[in-house]
Amino acid sequence: MKKKLLFVMNNLNCGGAEKALISLLETIDYSRFEVDLMLFKQEGIFLSKLPKQVNLLEEPPEYQYFDMPIKKAIAGCIQTGRLDVAVARIKAGYIFKKEKNSVRCEQRVWKHLSSSLKKNIKQYDAAIGYLEKNPVYFCIDKVQATKKIGFIHNDYRKLGMDSKIDKKYFKHLDSIV
Repeated sequence: MKKKLLFVMNNLNCGGAEKALISLLETIDYSRFEVDLMLFKQEGIFLSKLPKQVNLLEEPPEYQYFDMPIKKAIAGCIQTGRLDVAVARIKAGYIFKKEKNSVRCEQRVWKHLSSSLKKNIKQYDAAIGYLEKNPVYFCIDKVQATKKIGFIHNDYRKLGMDSKIDKKYFKHLDSIV
């Protein structure tokens, strides 16, 4: 029986982590592994390089509301009857406005974004958050997996990230790469 792996990434835009993920996916023995990839946004120059054996999951539909102007987001939430998402987006909007450091902003907004996202219903042998912040948080909060792995590609100090926020998440990981 094939082992089930889930990789989670923001998108496949140009970057070292994205290129590294594609390289890793190109080396997997697909006779032994069933691989799903969840991108928050299905975009980027590396999307066309995705091996055909990788099952690209649907984007979480609620994510879009956190990646658009607040008025448009609230209108969309109301149209779709997702008042819970509208409230979460308003709370996140306050952080977007007040937090000047974009990476720390993403860390702080997660709790509101997370409350809007559904749990992934499939059971995995391993879930790999292939970038710091949201991909790791998603694996911890929204995925059922025997093993959870966080792949960190940056120095927290260089980016100005708040390591205290992530410490509570990291204790739920089986491994950190």
